[in-house]
Order: sequence, then C-alpha cells, then structure tokens
Amino acid sequence: MMTSCTSKPSRVAAVGVALLMAGGGARAAEGPRLPLALASSANPLQRAAWTCEGGAPALAAGPNPSSSARRRFFLSGAGAAGAAEAPLVLAGAGLSGMGRMAEDTGWSLIRFKCLLSPDLRTARAFLFTVVGKAPVADAPEARAVDKTWASTLRWDVDVHQATLTHGVPETDDRDFRADCTPRSGRVSVHLTHTPAWLKKDGYVLIGLQAGNRSGLYVARGVLNDESGAYMPELSIGAEDPLLGDLAAGKVLAINVGRDLAYNVDLAGAAPSVRTFAAACRR
Repeated sequence: MMTSCTSKPSRVAAVGVALLMAGGGARAAEGPRLPLALASSANPLQRAAWTCEGGAPALAAGPNPSSSARRRFFLSGAGAAGAAEAPLVLAGAGLSGMGRMAEDTGWSLIRFKCLLSPDLRTARAFLFTVVGKAPVADAPEARAVDKTWASTLRWDVDVHQATLTHGVPETDDRDFRADCTPRSGRVSVHLTHTPAWLKKDGYVLIGLQAGNRSGLYVARGVLNDESGAYMPELSIGAEDPLLGDLAAGKVLAINVGRDLAYNVDLAGAAPSVRTFAAACRR
C-alpha cells in the first residue's frame, strides 16, 4: 500500500545521528546503518528520510559523481524557501519525493528515489535529478566585531549551570550557546537563527558539520524572550561527537530546516569546549 505523508520530524527533542557523510562509514553497496535507538524513536517516514540522508552522499548517482563526497542532502519534501512542505511518499521500502542538495556551487532543488532495507535502517540505492536552483536565506551578517569562546560555571544556591558561548564578551551578541547542569550527561544547544515558520512545539531538522564529519539532529522550537521568536534548541548527550568536533574543527557549518545556512568560527574554541564538556559529563 502506498502512503503519502507530509514529512515532519518526529517528536524527539534529543537526537544525534552519528553518521559519517563521507569516507569509511559506508560499504560499497550500502549507506551507513541507522542506529537502532534512533530508528526506534522515529516514525517510519522519518526513519526512512534520516537513513536516505545518511546514505545519499555515498550512493548518489548524479551529474557530477566526483563531487559526491562534498554533497549534503535534505529530504524533507522541501519546495522553494518559505513554501509549504511538499509530501514525501513512502511505499514499502522505497522513499521518493522532493528535497534539496547542498554542494560547493550552492543549493539545488532535487527530485529523488531511495531504496532501503526492509527495516528502513540502510539505504541501498539513491537516484536524483536536479529540478533547479534552490534559494536559501542566509542568516544576517554578524557585526564587524571579534567574538570569542568562553566557558563559565555558575554554582549558586538555586542554579547549577555550565555554559559555553561564542560571542562578544559582556554582551548578548552571540552566534552559539550551549548549557548543561554539571554532571548531568546532557547538553542543550541553542541556535541563534531560526526559520520564520518554526512555532511552539514545532520541530526542525538540523545539519551540523565541522571538518569532514556531519551530523543530523532534530531541534524543537523554544521561545526566546528577547526576540519573541521560537529558536531551535537541541538536546544531546555530553559524549556526543559534536563537542569533540567543536574542539578540533575550524568552522561549524549549520543548516536549519534547509532554509537557513550560516557558519560559526571555531578558532580558539578548543580550551573552552573541553572545559565545558568535562563539566557536563557524568
């Protein structure tokens, strides 16, 4: 039976897909296998989308195969920026529909077909055609001032909190913030740019890349009292590879819901990130 569903991330406030988008993570004929814990927490449509997104860079057959290692795919039925979500179709072990592809030359709107294993945890084939250029709304340019990385530990009577920030000291001008309760084993990452359509209790797929490692996450919309907008917030484990990537990388590339793309400079991040990560671990 063929079902057509509007792609919508499942209600998972804390998900990190530890998939290497290029290199040794994929076998010759298959993409990397979706972790069982993540697959169990997602509905079939979302499970299929995550699996195909993880396997697509290695499996994609397109106009320029040599660039496949640098491609990223977002298969959430996206049309033009700001348009209503188009449906994805999951029929048995096949997923098809519209999505976006990011590569060195920019963003493209694509139509794709993905063949999966019966349990929807492994992508076995991925074909796509480019429909046209996909407009992407870049985040506002940062002010011409130097931002620095800092890690702080607040240990008051009522508040125990460690914070990691990248911004202008003693101001609210930040482009990255993460918090945790010390020794909790959990970290909340607060993104500083948001698509206009994200609302209360809404969810958005986040792509994060530092160096040659990429991760897919699901963030929920949390009200920001200062701006009055719902900003993406994702919850990860303190052992998540993202923290190590922040310490080792040069630039953190962030894609929010395929409609926003921006970078965070990681120069000088390592000492603060390591201090913060150590405070958050159990």
